[in-house]
Amino acid sequence: KKSLSQPNCYYYYNQETGTCRWDTPVVLSAEQLGGLVQQMEEAASKNNKEQRSKTTKSASSSASAIAEKAAKQLIQQDTTTKRPSSDTTTSTTASPSSKRVKIDSSSENAAAPSSSTTTSTDNDNLKEVRVLHLLRKHKHSRRPASWRNPHITSTIPEAKQELEEFLEIIAEASTPEELRATFEELARTESDCSSAKRGGDLGFFGRRKMQPAFEKAAFGLDIGELSGIVETSSGVHILLRIG
Repeated sequence: KKSLSQPNCYYYYNQETGTCRWDTPVVLSAEQLGGLVQQMEEAASKNNKEQRSKTTKSASSSASAIAEKAAKQLIQQDTTTKRPSSDTTTSTTASPSSKRVKIDSSSENAAAPSSSTTTSTDNDNLKEVRVLHLLRKHKHSRRPASWRNPHITSTIPEAKQELEEFLEIIAEASTPEELRATFEELARTESDCSSAKRGGDLGFFGRRKMQPAFEKAAFGLDIGELSGIVETSSGVHILLRIG
C-alpha cells in the first residue's frame, strides 16, 4: 500500500519475521528478476510433484477403503443369511437408541444460548477493556493538530478514506499476531494520537472514561476483534481490542 503521509513510500509486511515498515519501492535488476522467476518456477514444479504424490496416495487410500467396505458388506450379508433371528433382535434394540440420540441432540441445541447473546451478555458485564486505536483528525476535530501535522486541514470524508485504506491493509493479516503487529505499525506512523509511540495502546480503561461512541465500540468488541470506523469529536478512529 502506498503511504499517504510519506510520499513515494509503500507499506511492507514480512510474513516470516512479522515486521512492518514504510519504505521506497523495491526495484530489481534484470539479473535479480531472472533469478526470482527461476526460483518461482522451481517452487511451482516442486508443488506440482507434491500435489501429484498426494493425489496418488489419496486414490490408493480410497480404493482400499472401498474394498474393505465391500468385504464387510459381504460378511454382514452372509451372517444375515445364517442368523436371521439375531439380526431382528439387533434391529429392534437399535431403533430406540437412535431415537434417544436425536432427542438428546435436539434438547441440547434448544438449551444452548446463541453465541451472539452470550457475547453481548459477557460484554455488558465488562468493567474495563484494553484497546489499540488509530486516530485520524480532520479540520472539524476539537483540536485539529497533532504530532504528525501541526495544522490539519483534511475533511471528514478524506480522514475516513484514509482509515478505509488502513483497514484494507490490516485485513490482509492471516493470524492474530500479524493483525496486531500490522495495527501497531500503522498506529506508530499514521495515528494523530499521542498513543502512536506505544503502537496505539491506550492501556486498560473502565466505563465512562472515554467519549460515549468510543466506549460503546470498545466494550462491544471481543478480544482480537477489529472495529469499523468510529466517529468522536476528536476525529475518526479504528480500534483493536487486546484485553
